[in-house]
Amino acid sequence: MSRGAVLALDVGSSSYKGCLARTGRVVRRAAVAAPRGAAPGEVLAALRGLVAELLDGGGRPECAVVTGQMGSHVWVDGDGRAAGDVVPWTDRRDASAQARLCAAVDPAAFHRATGQRVPGLAARHAWGAAAGRTGVPVPLRQWLLRVATGVWGIDPTDASVTGALDIHEIAWSEAWRLGVPDGSRPPVRDPRAVMGRVTAEGARALGIPEGVPVLTGAGDGPCASLGARAAGAAEVAEGVEGAGGGGGAVPGGAGGGDTGGVGCLTLGSSATLRMVTTGALLDPGARSTVLAWGGGAYVLSIPVSNAGFALEWGRRVLGFGTAEAFEEAAAAGRTDPGVIVLPYVTGERFPYWSRGLRAGVYGAGEGTDRATLARSVVVGIACTLLRTLRHARELGADPRVLMVNGGAAASGSLLAATAALLGRDGTEIRTCAAGSLEGALALGGVRTPRAAAAPVRPDAGLAADPALADEIYRRFVDRSDRAAGA
Repeated sequence: MSRGAVLALDVGSSSYKGCLARTGRVVRRAAVAAPRGAAPGEVLAALRGLVAELLDGGGRPECAVVTGQMGSHVWVDGDGRAAGDVVPWTDRRDASAQARLCAAVDPAAFHRATGQRVPGLAARHAWGAAAGRTGVPVPLRQWLLRVATGVWGIDPTDASVTGALDIHEIAWSEAWRLGVPDGSRPPVRDPRAVMGRVTAEGARALGIPEGVPVLTGAGDGPCASLGARAAGAAEVAEGVEGAGGGGGAVPGGAGGGDTGGVGCLTLGSSATLRMVTTGALLDPGARSTVLAWGGGAYVLSIPVSNAGFALEWGRRVLGFGTAEAFEEAAAAGRTDPGVIVLPYVTGERFPYWSRGLRAGVYGAGEGTDRATLARSVVVGIACTLLRTLRHARELGADPRVLMVNGGAAASGSLLAATAALLGRDGTEIRTCAAGSLEGALALGGVRTPRAAAAPVRPDAGLAADPALADEIYRRFVDRSDRAAGA
């Protein structure tokens, strides 16, 4: 869309990041910690500070794109002004409302229509009403766009996460409204379309100059997938022979084209395998989710709850003073197929969707040292990722290459174990520094400088002994199923 500078903002869970870039050149990057509180004013203040640093007090971008956390909500009044604190996606106070709504619907029919497992927005609305909250809930990013432009709108990815969108029609579903008020269902717009221009009030609130066009944008997960592809996966795809089911069009001019069997594996505190497809690859068991991109494209999303969370847990409980010390031990430790670590420190999403599932260490004996346990933590996380890959293949996707991004990708031992296990299924792992910001820039028509899509060298021990890798994975799945009561 643009040959001028594009301002991209990522409203994440732990930090807010931003980038000002032109095609082929990053002008400036910056990041600030996300506010500890949930007050909307604190969110706006943090973003103002970030924008001021990016624009250096006088720059003017040609357009702006906002991405960020999906599933977080703000309650707003009839004028679109915040009427209460932000409720982040990690907040579970709506769990009982979710359970009641799920019990009242046909879960298979709901999943076929919406691509989701639970009616998330309906549950948030029901919980808010019972808790005495005033106004109606809207996704956090849509509220920010409204603050900036005075216009309501939502892209198909964020609309999909609400559980109130018919992902096949790309329209709000009356059949699955489930009490969601009209005020929570803004018009669905193309991610590349201009939502509106920054108003004088929006400029004061966010620091973006008045009159700058703001695109609809998309959620951080889909943008991370688009960013990884925009930064090098297109070239990788050219070398993937016979890439079959699951290839599809990625929206956004700079990120357009065929995925050619290339997916994205984002390793953050949690982890998600995503693949853009030309059809909705729905799981009959509703263990994974599907988001609509628009234009005939969909995003298969298979999330697990513990990557960085489990690494930090392992470091802490095993008594390593730094992440580097834990990493050194995990890389050098012995691979013991009799020691299985379940990394479910925050419950688990795929395939169990159980908040009550807990981490566990099994098979450790008197001779088991810290390095062996550290290595078992890393291998356990890699086993959860192999399960997501095999699920994608069951559904008809064929990710021959996974572009890996996210903070937990800094763990070389985790990358090596993942490359070894997933390599057993014919999938190559490549690292890529690009993520959600680069995806947002791609929606604005800007390609950032190519990030090296470097192949990850598989863990030598696991790669050289396929029987060992298979035995560890078999034991991991068996132990996990028993812990989950599956």
